[in-house]
Amino acid sequence: MENVIRIDINFLNRPLYFQNIRYTIGKKFVWTDIEGYEYHSAYTPPDYIDMLILFYFLLRSQEKGYTANLYLTRYEIIKSCGFTKSPKTYARIQDSLERWSAVYLKFNGIFYDRQKYLTKFFHILKASINKETQKVEVVFDSDWLLKIKESNFFKYLNFEYYKALKRPISRRLYEILSPKCYDGKEWHIHATKFGTDIPISKRKVRTKEGAKEVIYASDVLTAIRPGINEINRLAKSPDITEKAKVLPGDVFTVEYRITGQKQDRLIHFKTHRVELAKKKELPEPINSALPHLQQDKAELQDGTQVIPDPHQIVPTALQANKPEKQSTISSHLQQTYCECIAWLESIPGFHPDRKQEIYALPMEQIVKDYPDIRKKYEAMKEKNKKPTPGWVYSAFKNKYIFPEDIKQAKKKEQEAERKAVESHTQEVKKFIEEKGGIRNLLYGNKKITSEHPEYGLTLKSDNGSEDGVLWKNVKVEDFTLKE
Repeated sequence: MENVIRIDINFLNRPLYFQNIRYTIGKKFVWTDIEGYEYHSAYTPPDYIDMLILFYFLLRSQEKGYTANLYLTRYEIIKSCGFTKSPKTYARIQDSLERWSAVYLKFNGIFYDRQKYLTKFFHILKASINKETQKVEVVFDSDWLLKIKESNFFKYLNFEYYKALKRPISRRLYEILSPKCYDGKEWHIHATKFGTDIPISKRKVRTKEGAKEVIYASDVLTAIRPGINEINRLAKSPDITEKAKVLPGDVFTVEYRITGQKQDRLIHFKTHRVELAKKKELPEPINSALPHLQQDKAELQDGTQVIPDPHQIVPTALQANKPEKQSTISSHLQQTYCECIAWLESIPGFHPDRKQEIYALPMEQIVKDYPDIRKKYEAMKEKNKKPTPGWVYSAFKNKYIFPEDIKQAKKKEQEAERKAVESHTQEVKKFIEEKGGIRNLLYGNKKITSEHPEYGLTLKSDNGSEDGVLWKNVKVEDFTLKE
């Protein structure tokens, strides 16, 4: 199976890399948060970039019959992993080899040989760059590779699909949920335990027993939400199903629900397979028009004027079923429409499905928006802003509301919101001042312990716990005078 990696599920359930390593760069690292699993690194622990490189090494090994020895160029690794070619990337690959060479794993009572649970020790690999050939020489740990090869408890992962996930949390979720939520089954786990399995960063808190590090359920939910959004978005993208040779089950969407309260919350996951999108064919009217549009495209590239034949009108998909209306279209409308279609065909890298969506728009809308869109497109090219096909698509679909215009509108909205909050804050502060300060007031029947000029009020309940209220959420009517 091309682009598919076989991996033992125990190496997916337990992390082989870490999300946040800012404080461990260049230091020895030991992680024992999961019972029965010890992770040791004599150097900086691997991160999500290193995991992608390891998966590529494993893919190449499996393509060659699980060979333990690989000889690769750094350029080959860069190209296959989708990295940008630069001196920094070359150095990063060398650093990745050092990271994996320093990893040592211990599994205690996790692997089962049909008679008893075993204690297993693994190195991942040893790797270096040959000074003479400049090739990357990888030697896998034979025990680790053999365990993957002979495992009865394994999962296949699609390398291209995994690579297309850009967020570290998205990749980790794909690793964990792929074996857990098979065949549409729901799987649940305590939020805090799931945070350990990922793992996410802990918070340092003070307790009666002293300072300790904990994972909050709310932090876990905040961490996984962007990853789930990316997985769902990518699963619906036709680009990934065309570029990655995916199999049914490789692509899925994720839904989840929460039960329980606070630190006792459970996360219930369920995945849904996505039918692989077949490459859509352009509707017959568009296909029949493409031959004569090639001439228009050539003329556009030469910079000459396009004068379309009014008898070769390209109807949209919706208009194709209504030929009787074509005769009512003016000659100018026909000419502008054909010129627009020819221009779209001349833009390199424009995905056929997206062009088809534009062709399906009402002709009047296309003709109305085309001159302004093209004018803006040419102006951006002159300023070396390099407008993309996605920009053109967005302009047509949003009825000439350009991405820049959307950003400006959002900025104005944010500025208006900021001013409203500022005005509200001044009103609240004025009220407090008129009442003689916070020492004379209660808020929601709670004592006000402090007032921060930028953030808001700090309140103290009868049980001694403290809460904060932002200025924008403070309501004048909730104040009461102390008796």
